[in-house]
Amino acid sequence: NEKLASRLQSHEDRERLFTREEIDQLFSEVVSYYIDPEKCQACMTCAKRCPADAIDGGKNRIHVIDQDKCIKCGTCFEACPPRF
Repeated sequence: NEKLASRLQSHEDRERLFTREEIDQLFSEVVSYYIDPEKCQACMTCAKRCPADAIDGGKNRIHVIDQDKCIKCGTCFEACPPRF
């Protein structure tokens, strides 16, 4: 946590602070959200609530999360009706 909290400006500083194994572990633990096409009812609730506008879809169209835009905030997960 101490390493992650440091605000390093240069690439060289980051390379000295983190080992390749630490970097690989950090990326393997990154949360990723997706919408199960079998359960999505295309209700637009998640798309309307997404602060990053990362959910593509429309009324009666299965929604898809753009992983490049997604900020991993969990708003879509919280907004999705429990029955879906």
